[in-house]
Amino acid sequence: MKKTIFLLLLFMAFGSQAQDAVTLLKFEEAEKAFNSGDFKTVLEKLDEVEAMAQPTSKTLYLRIASLNHLFDGEKLYNNPEQYGLLEGLRNHVNTYLEAMANYELDDRFREVYQIGENLKKYPKDRAAWEKWNQEEDNRRNPKEYYPSGALKSITKTKEGSNTVAWQAYYENGQLKEEGEKIGEKKVGPWKHYHENGQLAAQGTYWDGGKITGKIGRWYYYYDNGTTKEAVNYRSVSYTDGTVRSHLWGQYLSWYKNGQLKEEGTFEKEIETLFGTGYNEGNNRKVGKWSEYYENGQLKTYQEYDEYGYHAGLYKSYFEDGVVKTSGQYGGYHGSLPVGEWKTYYENGNLKSLKAYSKDGYKAKWELYYPNGTIKESGRYNYKDNKEGNWEVYHPNGQLKEEGKYKYGNKHGKWSYYDQNGNLIKEEKL
Repeated sequence: MKKTIFLLLLFMAFGSQAQDAVTLLKFEEAEKAFNSGDFKTVLEKLDEVEAMAQPTSKTLYLRIASLNHLFDGEKLYNNPEQYGLLEGLRNHVNTYLEAMANYELDDRFREVYQIGENLKKYPKDRAAWEKWNQEEDNRRNPKEYYPSGALKSITKTKEGSNTVAWQAYYENGQLKEEGEKIGEKKVGPWKHYHENGQLAAQGTYWDGGKITGKIGRWYYYYDNGTTKEAVNYRSVSYTDGTVRSHLWGQYLSWYKNGQLKEEGTFEKEIETLFGTGYNEGNNRKVGKWSEYYENGQLKTYQEYDEYGYHAGLYKSYFEDGVVKTSGQYGGYHGSLPVGEWKTYYENGNLKSLKAYSKDGYKAKWELYYPNGTIKESGRYNYKDNKEGNWEVYHPNGQLKEEGKYKYGNKHGKWSYYDQNGNLIKEEKL
């Protein structure tokens, strides 16, 4: 009965109340907002009109047309606001068609009828909409599971984009990594996590071609949250079937306690006559590089030339700061020891003194015992063979052996002594 009365009132002209100037002005404002495309304002104004007067076919038609403009079926997925528009639109369309069924067919009826027909392809009620959302979620966001049933990964479709949001999980449910993909290719900003939830790495993947690789500044972290490395990748290549990201610029690494571990600089990749090729580590160290112990003490200091070869000073230290090794790199081919190289025992005593030619060949050779006394001395030829006079000593400094080498073998007369300097034997080789 109430609905019949409503429908009768719906198509009555505005009575004396409806003819109120304010009511008419509100309706004109609604029409003006509709013509300008401001459909939300239309609905607000129609609410004000119907608060002062009974709804009419004109107000209902204007409401349906506005709701139809606001409703977007492409955005219905998991969107309660759009579902609310759908539900309201469907109810108003049914009311209008039922009330106008016995009146003369006109363009407005045809339009509303077609809107109703279009709505039939959408879920008929909230239960159907919720079920459709689940089905759409499975289609748009495919999931992968561990044998245990725990979620392993989920791919989330991004509307209007050729990328998808991707998340992977550890079996304990903790997020493992997240970012965007094009197919199987990682692109844009990514984050990787440790199994305890701490951030493991973050940076950007290159999206400028068929391959993907790390590009720009990347940070790596320990599972306690402290920074492990800060690096910069300049380019990406595909060689020998392997994608490589090449380090460029400042490099820093730290121990888990936050103490600086290593610092230096990388240069661009090496190009060869056979195309683009790379040194063994795919990166090229240049300039000064330093490595430290966990207590902050300098561990090694070394210098590299512009081609990535050892060049210049090299020093290494024991953890207490005592020098362990010192020398120079150089030579025609680079990365060769030249001049005198000294190594030390942890007590500070000299362990060896090795001299190299300008071409990196061994020359003078002296070895020492921990107490500082000489152990062995001699020379090498350009083929790295022992050559000429050689002497070997006991720890107390007494001569132990003496003789000559030729082409790396003992040759001629050799004499052997005990710890007191007494001759034990002689032999001729």
